[in-house]
Amino acid sequence: MEGNSFWLIYIQDNSVTVSLISSDDKKYQILGTGSTSNWDINIEDSLSKAIDESLSIASINANITEDQEPSSSAFVIPPFWVGSDGKIIPQKLDIIKTACKKLALQPTGYLAEDDAIVEDANSIDGFPASFILLHLSAQGFYLSLVYLGHIKQRITKEYDGQFSAQLVESALLELNSSSTLPPQIIIFGQTDTNTVTLLKDFPWVSKRNVETFLHFPEIKQLTSPEIIGIFSKVISFQMNPTIKKNNLEDETTPVETIKNSLEESSLTETTPDTLGFFDPTTLPSPDNSPEINLTPLTDSQPNFELVPEPNLDPFEPPIISPLPSVSQNKKFIFSFDFLKKIRLPKLNFKLNNLFWITLILLPLFVFLFLFFIKSQIVFFLNPYTFNKSIPVTLKAGSDISQISNSIIPVEKKVFDINSSVKINTTGQATIGEKSKGEITIFNKDIKVQDIPKGSILIDQSGKKFELVTTVSVAASSSNLDEGIMNLGQTKTAIIATDIGAEYNLDSNVQLSFKDYPQSLLIAKANSPFTGGRRDQILAVSQQDKINVETKLNQQIEIDIETKIANDFNNLPGAIKETIQTKKGIVDLSREVGEQAEEITGTINSSVSIFVLTDEIKKTIISTFLATEPDFDKIEFDSTNFQISFKPNKLDSDQGVGTLIITGSSLPKLNVDDLKKKLTLKTIKQVDNFLKKTPRLNRFKILNNYPLMPLRSENIDIQIKLETQ
Repeated sequence: MEGNSFWLIYIQDNSVTVSLISSDDKKYQILGTGSTSNWDINIEDSLSKAIDESLSIASINANITEDQEPSSSAFVIPPFWVGSDGKIIPQKLDIIKTACKKLALQPTGYLAEDDAIVEDANSIDGFPASFILLHLSAQGFYLSLVYLGHIKQRITKEYDGQFSAQLVESALLELNSSSTLPPQIIIFGQTDTNTVTLLKDFPWVSKRNVETFLHFPEIKQLTSPEIIGIFSKVISFQMNPTIKKNNLEDETTPVETIKNSLEESSLTETTPDTLGFFDPTTLPSPDNSPEINLTPLTDSQPNFELVPEPNLDPFEPPIISPLPSVSQNKKFIFSFDFLKKIRLPKLNFKLNNLFWITLILLPLFVFLFLFFIKSQIVFFLNPYTFNKSIPVTLKAGSDISQISNSIIPVEKKVFDINSSVKINTTGQATIGEKSKGEITIFNKDIKVQDIPKGSILIDQSGKKFELVTTVSVAASSSNLDEGIMNLGQTKTAIIATDIGAEYNLDSNVQLSFKDYPQSLLIAKANSPFTGGRRDQILAVSQQDKINVETKLNQQIEIDIETKIANDFNNLPGAIKETIQTKKGIVDLSREVGEQAEEITGTINSSVSIFVLTDEIKKTIISTFLATEPDFDKIEFDSTNFQISFKPNKLDSDQGVGTLIITGSSLPKLNVDDLKKKLTLKTIKQVDNFLKKTPRLNRFKILNNYPLMPLRSENIDIQIKLETQ
């Protein structure tokens, strides 16, 4: 599938998108586009991995196999990657080279993204375009001032916080343009409909000492698919100028059909020197590392100055009223079919006849002109503002009918939070086993000796042992005839009173009783004593318990703050001043002195908040502001009001304090009636009439004609709040 197919690699400062493009002498096609993958310039091979990820998705979407993938690639890069000499700056070039070698890609050239958009705009209109190109990213943007088909100036800005139209206006003023700016702003990049609305609603004109646009600029957004389509078209036309623009195949053609047609056709090869690229066959294999050259796809330089013709302002073209299209006015054209049936007498047109005919038809032309023209008026109205404090009781479960008694029904939302921490123990504990053995007890007395359990025996070094059971030792006997005395004896078991290997005794060691004299009882070990040992282990100390409880208290505070930030701040109608927390009891996994290498502490807590529903909020505002001056003069919208609460006392299900209502709203204005009053008025009459409108701070009439339209439907009135 190599032929004239190539990878379109669109690189931005922190993301990359890969598309598979195919072209021949008649058309170009976008076979598939991969996902937008993020990359980090500070991480090695980050761009390579991002390109590989997006390229794989593009292959899947194009339904091609790995052996059908092309190796040729064209790059679209940010304009600030290109130096004043028209070449990619070395640092960025090294990153692209590394990615090409790692992925075995053959680079054929590059384009700056704004250059590509300008070239496409010039080809669409058929004459050099003039507009402002605005590219948005996460924390910055850049402007390209396009003047008669060329980029006259670029400016880049970074900002902290939220994007605003004022940032764009400030950047436009830094351009120091000697002429009024072209009245069109094209935005692309990380943008959405909210950004478009923000720019459309901004008052670009009628500001003192600020001259940017003659009238409100047109705001146009280019989506990601549209951007990819523009890049694909521009690069395909440069790579193969024979492509017919009016024969472009619809990009919605099924991918399988495109794939089959590509496989059946043979793509015409073009020599690199005719395209402005280097020969891709000279690219080394990934194992070698000679230099890779990237050539710009156009000969235009990124920055240059244009000198306008004397006494000519290119941004003030003559105003031409667009004629209605045939498709839009089909009924209008057909309504004059009856004229075809009327036979008109032949006339010899003389100068006086032409004059009278023109005089007769002139009212008709004026009528048609006033019938179709359109006008726009932008009102900047001073809002009515309100600020009222009311002592109330917030009560969970109460009824809406109690609002008149200053009892506000609220919903109580409760969120459970489970916090846990773990630390390593630092305490020490001694464990071990006691030594055991068997002894023989000898009784020297002529009486039987009963020795209780637990009686203490001592060896010659002072180590103590105790009897395991109660024993009875027989009395001694003597044989006077033979002169022999037989001691009474019995065998029993004893155990050391403490742990440790030092209690392990050898056999025949003699022991004596603590509470019996040796003249009465003695004992000896029948065999060696074994089993005694002593070990030092980790255990929970009192300080460990204190440490885990302290850390757990810190963690629960963090968890509560996170819960409030993530859930409560996005909870509609939440009254943040009513947040209450309840901590549970700390539960430890180990006790002090218990053998353990770590100890875990857990605690279950809860956070609650009172919430107002939209219906309750609307009722509260309309009830308490009904007696306020000017409330009956506004276009009431509860979303323009904010409710806060200053608590004096908070309980589980209610709160007593002060409810504060603040907000602003537009005055009532009958737009339809106003339009009717403005029809066929002169601009001066409209100006005088509008100055008498209450609360109207300023207005802007966007009309290219001395009279207002004949039809009220053709008057567009936009109302905006005047910021204080």
